[in-house]
Amino acid sequence: MCKTKPARGKGYTAGASCITSVLMNDIEAKVNLDTGAFCTCVGKDYLQVILPEWKNHLLPIEGVQFSSASNNMYPLGILDTNLVFPHPAGSIRVKTEIVVMDNCTSQHIILGNDYLNIYGIDINNHKDRYFTIRENKRQKFSFSNMPKQISIVSSKNDTYKEEFVSNQLVEAQINPSLSPKMRNELINVLYTYNNAFASDNEPLGSIRGHEVDITLNIDRPYPPVLRRPAYPASPRAREALEKHIQELIQLGVLSKVGHNEEVEVTTPVIIAWHNDKSRMVGDFRELNTYTVPDRYPIPRIQETLTQLSKAKYITSMDALKGFHQNVLTPKAKKLLRIITHCGIYEYLRMPFGIKNAPSHYQRMMNTIFPTELSEGWLIIYIDDIIICSDFAILAKSLYRICDQQTVFEMTQERIRAYEKIREALTEAPLLLIPDCNIPYKLYIDACGDGLGQALHQVQIVDEKPVEGPVCYISRQTKPTEARWSAYV
Repeated sequence: MCKTKPARGKGYTAGASCITSVLMNDIEAKVNLDTGAFCTCVGKDYLQVILPEWKNHLLPIEGVQFSSASNNMYPLGILDTNLVFPHPAGSIRVKTEIVVMDNCTSQHIILGNDYLNIYGIDINNHKDRYFTIRENKRQKFSFSNMPKQISIVSSKNDTYKEEFVSNQLVEAQINPSLSPKMRNELINVLYTYNNAFASDNEPLGSIRGHEVDITLNIDRPYPPVLRRPAYPASPRAREALEKHIQELIQLGVLSKVGHNEEVEVTTPVIIAWHNDKSRMVGDFRELNTYTVPDRYPIPRIQETLTQLSKAKYITSMDALKGFHQNVLTPKAKKLLRIITHCGIYEYLRMPFGIKNAPSHYQRMMNTIFPTELSEGWLIIYIDDIIICSDFAILAKSLYRICDQQTVFEMTQERIRAYEKIREALTEAPLLLIPDCNIPYKLYIDACGDGLGQALHQVQIVDEKPVEGPVCYISRQTKPTEARWSAYV
C-alpha cells in the first residue's frame, strides 16, 4: 500500500533524498547512499571544497575503466579515508577507499554498493526513512531533507560530542589530576573512537575475518559420550539458566536449534554461583578430549612485564566479553550445541571453556596488532591489553589501538578495584621492573637460621636516580647448613 499516493502524473515528486551528513577528517561532508552505483567515488571539484589538500593523499589507480549512465568516467586516483557517521548513541566510523573522478559533477560523495555491502548499510523506506549500519538495527541514522551548504565544522565543537560527554561518559571517572589539555585530548580520543566501546544500542561487537573453527580427531559417527543429556537442575538454577539463555539470545551469542535439525553433539551446562550471582558454564570436557589442539603460544607474564620498566603511563584495557565477539564457522556451531531443560541451543560466538579458545584469541590479537607489538609499547595477554608509554606516545598509541572492531568497557566497579589495588601496592615496598641495560647490585646475607639475597638496580624515577630492589630470594637453612659458619 502507498504511504501517500501522488496525484496523477506527479509520481516523480514522491522521491526522497538519500543524502546524509558525515565527518571526513573533522570536516562535514555530504554522502549519497547510492545503491545503483558500482563503487564509491567523488568528483575532484567537490573534494577540493571539503579537502583542499586531497592531492597529497592520492593513491595511484591504473588499468581500470569507469562509466556512468551517460559518460565515461576518468579516475585520478584513490583516496583512503574514514567517513564518520555521527549519532547521539555512538558514531560509526567507516573505512573507505574513494575513487576520485575528474569529470564527476556531483556535489556529494557517492557511497556505492561496494561499501554499502561491506558494512551492511540498509535503507528503510517503510515509514520514517532512515538507514542502519551493520547488524544493529536499533541505531537509526537519518537523511538530510534538503541539501545544505557545506560548512567547515570541527568535530571537537560538534553537538554530538557534547551529547556523548553528557550521556555516555556520565559513569566514567577521569583522573582529576590531569591537566585541562590532557583531559580534553582524552575525551577527543574517546569520542572519535566511541564505537570501540560497548553501549546500550550495541552491547557486543563482532570480529570478522577470524572465524573460530573446531576440528575433531575422530570421524563420524561420533561416540555416544559426545551426545550427552542435560544435567538435573534445581528450580533456582533453572530460573537462572533461563535468564542467561535469553540474555545470550538477545546478544546474538546463542540461537535455538530447530526441532527438525540433525543434532550429533550436545554439551550439558551448569549454573555456577558466587556471592548470589550466577554464571552459565558449559561442561565441554568430553568435546575438548576429542578436539585437535591448537598449540599457539601464550605470552609468559614475567617476560612481558619487563616491557613496563620505562613506562611513565600505563593504560589497561579489557575486551568486553572478548570471547563472545568471535564468530564461529558453520561447522563449529554444530559442535558447540548445549542442551538444557529448555531445549537445545547452538553458540553463534565462541564460548568460554572450549579447548583452543585462548590460543585462537591470542593469535587473532597478534595478527591484528603486529606493528604495535613489535614496537614494544603494546602488551596483549589474550583479551587483556596494556599500553605503556609517556603521555605523548600514549596519545598516539590510543589512537592506533582503538579500532571499531574492538570493544572496551570502563566501569565504576573496575575503577574502584583499580584504586584499591593501587593503594595496597603503594603501602608496601615496591619492586623495580628490571632493565637489562643497567648494571645490577647483589646483596647477600646469611645467619644460622636462613639465607637472603636482594638484587638491586639504580633507575631513574621522577627524573632522579633511585636505588631499589628488583627481586628478593630467601630460604631457611637446612639442619646441616645451620652448623656452618655464617662468615666467608
